[in-house]
Amino acid sequence: RYLAATAGSTLLNIGAFFFFSEILGLWYVVASVLAFSMRSASRYLMFRLWVFEVRDGTPHSLIRFLVAEGLGLATGTIMLYVLVEYVFLPPLGALLITLSLLYVLTYLMMRRVFQKG
Repeated sequence: RYLAATAGSTLLNIGAFFFFSEILGLWYVVASVLAFSMRSASRYLMFRLWVFEVRDGTPHSLIRFLVAEGLGLATGTIMLYVLVEYVFLPPLGALLITLSLLYVLTYLMMRRVFQKG
């Protein structure tokens, strides 16, 4: 389930990034933040309801999720910028590398975010 949810949110992230950066012409950093926000909303819903099957109404998992995603956003934005500006990768290629690394790093955080009990 985690892999399916991750694949879906990755496709959303890449598609949104392409739309914002290539179609609307936004700076790749801004496009990345907007796309990451869309990805985060979809991930929260999929992870909570389907992957980790958390049904309680407490806000604790949302707060933990926002903290984890905030760390991911900061880390990802810095990585993207470095890969584009200093390694000279195209923004979409840099985004793919960044997302690959972030998904590996965030799995353990998400298990803690949605832990039961």
